[in-house]
Amino acid sequence: MLFFVLVKHIVFIFTCRIQFEPINSALLLIPSSISSFRFSLNNYPFDGALETCKIVLEMKRVFTYLHYFLYTAFYWNIGIAAYILYYDIKGEKKYHIHTSGVNELKHLKKEGIDTSATTIYTAASYPLLDYTFQHLPPSSRNHFIDIGCGMGRTMCVAAHYGFKKVSGIDFSKKFCDIAKDNLAITHQMEPSFDFNVINKNALNFEIPSDADCLFFFNPFNETVMKKVINNVMKSLKKKPHDLYIAYVNPLYKDLWIKAGFSEIYHTQKLRYIEESIFYYHVEMHS
Repeated sequence: MLFFVLVKHIVFIFTCRIQFEPINSALLLIPSSISSFRFSLNNYPFDGALETCKIVLEMKRVFTYLHYFLYTAFYWNIGIAAYILYYDIKGEKKYHIHTSGVNELKHLKKEGIDTSATTIYTAASYPLLDYTFQHLPPSSRNHFIDIGCGMGRTMCVAAHYGFKKVSGIDFSKKFCDIAKDNLAITHQMEPSFDFNVINKNALNFEIPSDADCLFFFNPFNETVMKKVINNVMKSLKKKPHDLYIAYVNPLYKDLWIKAGFSEIYHTQKLRYIEESIFYYHVEMHS
C-alpha cells in the first residue's frame, strides 16, 4: 500500500510536468507531496516513531534527487541531468553529507534579501571537485575559502584533500547552518582541520591574508564578480602571497586574467560541467 501512495505522488508530478504546468510549477508541488506522504506513513503501523522518521527522511531524499533531475533536464538537458545525479548520489554516500538539490533562493526573497545578482543554488559536481584538488599543489593546502559556499559540499571535500583550514561565506543563514552540520560530520572523519562558516554578503568579506585558494561556482553576476576581484587584489597588495582561484562554470574568467592571474588548468566534460584554475604568482608581480 505504501508503494502505491508513493507512485501516486510521482505520477501526479509527472502529469503536471507533461500536461498542465511548466516544470517549476510541478517541482513546487514536491514539498507538499512529501508532507502528504508523511501523513500517509502515519496511518501504517511501524515499530516506533524512529523507523517512521527514517523512512520519511529517505523518501524526502528521493524526492530531492527527483526534483534535481527534472529541473536540470528541463533547463539544460537529460544527459547533463543524468551525469550530475549519478555522481551526486555516489558523492553523497562517499562523504556522508547532504548537499544535493536545487534551490531558487525564494526563502531569501521572502526575507527581503536582494538576490538579483545571484544564480540558483546547486553544488559543484563531485568529479569537478576531484579535478580541482588533484591539480592544486600540496603546498597550497593551508586555507581554502569557498565564496558562496551553500550547503558546504566543496569545503567538506577540501578537508578530505588535506586542507588545514576551510572557510565558507554565504548570505543565506539557512545554507550556513546546513553547511556547519555537514562540516561537523566531515570533522568526525577528518579531525585534523578547522572550519568556519560566515553568514555574510561576499561584497563585505575581507579576504584573509593566509588564504591560498579561493573557490567560486559562478555565484553571482559580472558586476559583483568585479567587486569581489577588487577585494582580492586589495588583499594581495596589503600582503603579497601566491593565490589560486578555482572557478567552476567560469563565465567571467577574463576578469581574473585581466587582474593578473594566469589560467593553469581548464577542463570541460559537458556543457556547464567546466572549470578553470587560475594562479597569482607573487614573483611575477614584484
